[in-house]
Amino acid sequence: MKKYKTTFSHILIMAMLSVGGCSISPPTSTIERVIISHFESGPYKVLEIAIGDISPIPDQEKQYMGTEGYIVNISSITLEFQRDIGEPWNYKKGHYMTFNDGTVRIKKGTGKGEEWLIVDISGIPVL
Repeated sequence: MKKYKTTFSHILIMAMLSVGGCSISPPTSTIERVIISHFESGPYKVLEIAIGDISPIPDQEKQYMGTEGYIVNISSITLEFQRDIGEPWNYKKGHYMTFNDGTVRIKKGTGKGEEWLIVDISGIPVL
């Protein structure tokens, strides 16, 4: 029987293979900027935002060759309405509302700047 000599490079390769699927989420400040920019591009002004947990999208939701994505829990977000918004909500200009326990899904864009994009919002009933 032949004995194999374990080298540092073998250990390093095995370690890289075992954690290859893990990625580091973007900084909270980047996520806040993306979410604020999204809402303020519409008829809202973000008065307050509190980011909760940030976790990678589940493996069963990942797309082959897709960009990385994360689920961002928003503990609370307070929006001021910049214009009247009719049915179904009837929000009035100048009023504000706080939403708790919302969820935003973001993914990395494929463009040159590789900006983060919002792909889904739940728990925050807005246009």
